[in-house]
Amino acid sequence: MIKKLLLLSFLVISALKVVVAEQGWKEKKATYYATQAAQEFMLTEEQKSAVYKYKFSEYSEFGLIVKKNKEGGFINEEDFKKTKSDFWKGQKKKLAIIVGVEPKELNPFLNRMRTELPKI
Repeated sequence: MIKKLLLLSFLVISALKVVVAEQGWKEKKATYYATQAAQEFMLTEEQKSAVYKYKFSEYSEFGLIVKKNKEGGFINEEDFKKTKSDFWKGQKKKLAIIVGVEPKELNPFLNRMRTELPKI
């Protein structure tokens, strides 16, 4: 009985560590993203905060909804690609509103972030 409780405790602690580590990863990338956007588009602190919240929720939203559905076999590869494309188009429009530019003006910044964020 004690061994089972110890094993269960170990599993719970391990799971919590994974969640905390993933949360830290998301925060780090969202902070970097917001800082870079603030520098590139000369944003106010309020706009920078909005970009951070946008990016942080983007990671969670996409990861929880779209990726989980694909991994669970609820959607096929074709539907996944379409859903992913639609999701990112909507996100780009949201970011353009926050930053105060046209969506196509974001392309150089977004392309740079695609190469820089994986390295963080």
